[in-house]
Amino acid sequence: GATAVEDKLQDGVPECIDKLAQAGIKLWVLTGDKMETAINIGFACSLLRQGMKQIIINSDTPENKALEKMEDKSAAEA
Repeated sequence: GATAVEDKLQDGVPECIDKLAQAGIKLWVLTGDKMETAINIGFACSLLRQGMKQIIINSDTPENKALEKMEDKSAAEA
């Protein structure tokens, strides 16, 4: 079996973002979603366009994974 979920934008979001950009307002995408979801939403609302430079900052490093594992173990023992 397979399951799929799609995040939908509210009506008018791409047009609103375009107007903000035309007004010279700098726009950022900050999300707790998965990186792929955030990028897809960025393209869907025209905040991201082909050829744009994307700077992706995340905390998905081996060091952070090890720290999270230690925190999970400590929480389970408490």
